Amino acid sequence: YGFIIVASKDKSQIVNLNPASVPEGVSVATVMTEEAKVGAEMKGTLTGLEFEQDYHAGVVAFDYNRNYSPMSTVYTVTTENNNPPVVTTDYTGNFKVKSHETLTVLWTINDPDGHDIDIKMTPGSKAVTLANHPDGRHAMTIVGNADEPGTYKAVIKVTDSYGEATEKEISYELLPNHAPEVVKDIDDMLFNSDGVRLTIDMAEYLMDPDGEQLKFDITITDNTVLHINPSGN
Repeated sequence: YGFIIVASKDKSQIVNLNPASVPEGVSVATVMTEEAKVGAEMKGTLTGLEFEQDYHAGVVAFDYNRNYSPMSTVYTVTTENNNPPVVTTDYTGNFKVKSHETLTVLWTINDPDGHDIDIKMTPGSKAVTLANHPDGRHAMTIVGNADEPGTYKAVIKVTDSYGEATEKEISYELLPNHAPEVVKDIDDMLFNSDGVRLTIDMAEYLMDPDGEQLKFDITITDNTVLHINPSGN
């Protein structure tokens, strides 16, 4: 009807095992065969073993009445080491964010051993958040105007269920906002008749050192003389 897999660092515990009364120190996993046919491959998983240790393992079958078979051949196996979680990104740009910008970087966070992980982030400022992304990655968002300009450090710490941890430090800079600058002055203009039309490209006269799209407020001292229809620059 099924079988049990047992393992211990003490070989004598496995060789002399009474399956009806498994002693402390022996790891055990029960696998039910159910409708499996003779010769079918069966698998079971032992959990909670220590890393980088030698274990002696064997298998005992049982029927519906829990009558047990003799112990199988006892095998000696060595558990692997616990690998730390992995934190990576495909982003290759810098972490300098202008005041009008929002930077989102996607991080792949996983554990190569398949262990459960706990993810914590120390943002370093009010500008940074970390959230789940629909594709399974984690999105770190930096909002350029959410805190004072300056250089900060965020830390993503990932710890697996056995205490192995990885820390990823990200240095980022919130750049200051600069006022628009005058490129050149607008010369006085003389109109000799009514209905004269003139187009002025303000990009020739004003620029923003941060690359922001400028907005213009227009004041006219006498609306009966001049009409201005702003569009774009």
